[in-house]
Amino acid sequence: MIDEMLNKTYIKNKKRLLSVLKNENISKLIENIDNYLIETNINIFKSNKITKLEMFLYKIDNYITYLKKYLKISSNELTYIIVLTINSEFNSFLFDNNINDLDNNYKELLMYKYNKNIDFLSHYMNINKRNFESLIENINKKKKGVYIYFENITPNNINYFIPIISYLEDINY
Repeated sequence: MIDEMLNKTYIKNKKRLLSVLKNENISKLIENIDNYLIETNINIFKSNKITKLEMFLYKIDNYITYLKKYLKISSNELTYIIVLTINSEFNSFLFDNNINDLDNNYKELLMYKYNKNIDFLSHYMNINKRNFESLIENINKKKKGVYIYFENITPNNINYFIPIISYLEDINY
């Protein structure tokens, strides 16, 4: 069923989307989608009813396009960042029928885990939180290992992440 949906003309990032969907955590998210028909007035669907899963895939595909517009990093790192950020507490808009303000939601989705990690790290190191533009600029400048910003940083793994974040932020620790 997903393969059929990926072949829709409105899906622009088929290969990248397939890579994202292969992730175990994303597969679990998909399993929990009640796949009933919803009404829509979006012309690209060529129907006024689509499934919840189609809407979810459409939003993920658009999120990929959104990040590709800003992030100039390897496709593997981009895919990993997409997986890490989708699998967060701020992903509920991906499951609703609303498509208003998607760019703002995508921006907040990307920033959510970053902000959460920087808030946590600020208890252990002197680090300043970046805004969206500054984060994008730094990610594009550093390129490798930038997915670290979006990992789940906890007290159990902080000693691993501090040197990497210090490098990404040009901080002496």
